[in-house]
Amino acid sequence: MPAATLTVGNVEITAILDVDTSMPLAEVFDGSGDPPPGGSESLAARYPDEFTADAWHFRDHCFLVRMPTRLTLIDTGVGPPDSAFGRWLGVGGTLPDELAALGVMPDDVDDVILTHVHSDHTGWNTTPSSSGWVPRFSNARYHLHDADVAWMRGFVDEEDVREFAEAIAPLESAGQLDTSIEDSELSKRPEPATRAGSHPRTPVRSLGCRWRAGALRRRPLALHVPAERPRVPLIRRR
Repeated sequence: MPAATLTVGNVEITAILDVDTSMPLAEVFDGSGDPPPGGSESLAARYPDEFTADAWHFRDHCFLVRMPTRLTLIDTGVGPPDSAFGRWLGVGGTLPDELAALGVMPDDVDDVILTHVHSDHTGWNTTPSSSGWVPRFSNARYHLHDADVAWMRGFVDEEDVREFAEAIAPLESAGQLDTSIEDSELSKRPEPATRAGSHPRTPVRSLGCRWRAGALRRRPLALHVPAERPRVPLIRRR
C-alpha cells in the first residue's frame, strides 16, 4: 500500500511500498565488506525497530511523481519472485498492483528514473513476452547513468549476467534507455502553492523534477551508521 503522499505545489509524490520482508544479516554482512560499527550484533540494540539479532526488517519503496503533464516513476523495486532479487531471497514485490490501485497502468508512465542498478531498484523494469523480455512501461523513457550500464556490462558471474540480460538490456533493445551523463529537466519545476492574501511560497527545489545524472555515478558500497539515525545498509550484489 502507498506509504505516504506529499504535495508540493502542483506536484504529488507518493511513496509506494514494493516489499516488506526480513533479510538475514548473514546475507548483508557476509565478510566481503566492512562490518557496521560495533558489529552486526549491535544493530538490534541500537535500532530495535529495524533489526533483530539476526535479521534486518527490509522495506523497499518506489516513488510515483505526478506532474501536470508527466507521470514519473523513481525506481522499480525488487520485481517478481523470479527476478534477480527474488531469486536471492525468495520474495517478490507488489508494485504493479500498487500502481493499479492508484489508477496507474504501465502505459501511463512517461519516465522511469533508475537511481542505480542494485536489484532492489530495477526489478520491475521489464516483463517476459513471447519474444523475450520487454520494457514493462512500454511508453516510458528509462533514465540511467551510463556508468551504471558500463559497470553491468563488465559482469562475468552467471547470475549477474542474467540480471543485466533481463532487467537492462531489453530497455536498450527497445530504444527506451537514456544513459545521458548530462543534467536534463523532465518537466517544469513545481508551481508554488499560494494562500489567500499571501505571496507565493518558494518551491521546494529538492522535490523538483530536475534529473541530475552526474549525481548518480557509482561509488563503493559502504554502510554508514551515524550516531542518531541509521542509514539503510546498501544491498550487496549476488
